[in-house]
Amino acid sequence: MQQPRSSAALRWASLMLVAALVPAIAAAAPAAPQDDFPTTAGDARRYYDGWIDNWTSGPAEALMTQEEREIWGNLQDTTQRERFIRWFWDRRDPDGRAVGNRYQEDFYERVAEANARFRGFPRGWKSDRGRVKLVLGDPDTVSRQTYSQIVGAGNGPDFEVWSYSNLGNNRSFQGPSGEYLVYFAETRPAQYEIFDWRWGAGVWDRNIRLAFELTVDGSIVDPMMEFDAGEARGDFVREISEGTLPAEIPTGIWAALGGGNAVSVPVQIELGDLLFQPDGEQYVARLEAALTATPAAGGEATRVTEAWEIRLSEADLLALGNGSLLTAVTAPASPGLHRVELEVSHPLAATAAVWSQDVTVAPGPATAIVVGRTPLSLSPADPAAMAVLMPADGIFPSGAPLVVGAWMRGAQADPAAISVQLEAGSGTYALEIEEARWLDGVAGPLLVRALVPELEAGEYTLRIDFGAGLESATIAVQIGDA
Repeated sequence: MQQPRSSAALRWASLMLVAALVPAIAAAAPAAPQDDFPTTAGDARRYYDGWIDNWTSGPAEALMTQEEREIWGNLQDTTQRERFIRWFWDRRDPDGRAVGNRYQEDFYERVAEANARFRGFPRGWKSDRGRVKLVLGDPDTVSRQTYSQIVGAGNGPDFEVWSYSNLGNNRSFQGPSGEYLVYFAETRPAQYEIFDWRWGAGVWDRNIRLAFELTVDGSIVDPMMEFDAGEARGDFVREISEGTLPAEIPTGIWAALGGGNAVSVPVQIELGDLLFQPDGEQYVARLEAALTATPAAGGEATRVTEAWEIRLSEADLLALGNGSLLTAVTAPASPGLHRVELEVSHPLAATAAVWSQDVTVAPGPATAIVVGRTPLSLSPADPAAMAVLMPADGIFPSGAPLVVGAWMRGAQADPAAISVQLEAGSGTYALEIEEARWLDGVAGPLLVRALVPELEAGEYTLRIDFGAGLESATIAVQIGDA
């Protein structure tokens, strides 16, 4: 005879959970007709993820953490909400290298199945059984039991009992003896409601709330992926493995990835995510990078490998330890569509990041720039391997040095013709150039050191003109007080 599990038996009664952990997803989005419940995964994903401004009225709200709800509440427009939705699914993607998102696809499979199976009111994913299915997934067993079968005597509703086994799986929530039961009472014919043995039908007790919370938290495979409501900086890339190297491909501050018969991919890595070893009076971290460009039309792939060495003094490491380095990996490629894959590994920590994307390579020149505090040689054997060290706050004080790294494809600038200036509503301000040096290599970079003039704090546009008929390049920078 199956006995109901009490809160004490499940050992979760002492945990205080806020009501917000139970998904408030029963209300329909204003844009959706009440009877519109797609029953295929593809249709469900397109339909519900298409409710951009009302997205939290759809089924995915069941997966939101409290932090994500707070972020959503502060978004200002449709563009920011679109960016949030993409970030939401990306941080749950079990393999950032794969096309598509297996977690998102599986979730909308469950949505579609709930819409097809649960025909009562509320219908589909809005029903109690639908909500449990969305978050906890499919039960291992489903049984029909009467009230007297469960408690041993008396009269009461019939039940549909869902059993989740914790033996041999990776579920975040657990019950004693490796089994967790969810009871749905049949309150009317074909109408099932969640059931609490203390308070009755329709009550979500603390046990189920905790199971939801643990499952939602466990769905996030990349908790270090932070949301930025501002201008998109590109995809966060990673390889889901025992250890993960957080690395970014900041395409939002980069020109086209393909140009000048080359592929050039920017990489940004926070210094705090690297392991440094002492080497005399310096500290050293080592990375390895491999960039492969495979023509979509067929043909031999181009592969470039690099060994990077980040060598900093103790003073520099203390000053820039909260900042990051930004560099680029470049490989020659013929014009046309290529499948590009970049892997950056950190051997000492046994971590890696992998990114891939289709890139169209154009024959014409292309230039991309980044701005930082100081340059860093990345390879003693290759003078063209260079990174720019970025301050953590991204602010450049008036009167302080500023470094521009320019990765140029299909063109070579004359360092003597370069000019750098800051532009704002208050005017245009030329920077004194202390050094302009071409570092050679297949696509640069060009290294420019300049001095920021005394300016009022605020946001400026930095423009670098290369001369020789080349197009200028710009980037937004923040100037602060010294």
